[in-house]
Amino acid sequence: MTTIAAVTASGSTWFGWNSHATIGDTPVAGNEPWISLGNWWVEVSGSSAQFDRIIRNTRELSIELNDAHDVVALLESVLDPVSDDDGEKTYGIWSILIKDSSQLWDLDSSFALSAIPEGRIWSRGSGMDYALGAGFAAMHCGKRPEEALSIAIEAGISHDIWSPGASQVRKFD
Repeated sequence: MTTIAAVTASGSTWFGWNSHATIGDTPVAGNEPWISLGNWWVEVSGSSAQFDRIIRNTRELSIELNDAHDVVALLESVLDPVSDDDGEKTYGIWSILIKDSSQLWDLDSSFALSAIPEGRIWSRGSGMDYALGAGFAAMHCGKRPEEALSIAIEAGISHDIWSPGASQVRKFD
């Protein structure tokens, strides 16, 4: 798995991740857990098979994605759901959707969509609890959003064995 995180503040959006993924317990270099879908960016944590399926099935699509619900519908159309232990439908991925500098969206494994408030660091993946705690503390200690985001990802890397590598932070343009 991996740790992904994002924050929107003061008209800018930052997103981050750890630089390595894991296959089982084996770290693999070159982790970039995000994909561009038209005018949206989608950060993904979870099943690498599902992530690969998104890439394969959307590579040549030319459709207009007007809102977060359009992105969810597209992802539902290209992914195969499975049932979890309780019989609930799950897609095996957790995501953060980014359209512009005004709004982030959380998408859980059952594809429930929630808006993420401005100024709040949000995280998904196996290191998310560490990232959320560290990011919250960093923001409240006066760190700039991009600094707090880097600290959040570093916390995931330091404390979660399935989030190896280095902190990567990018500004959404």
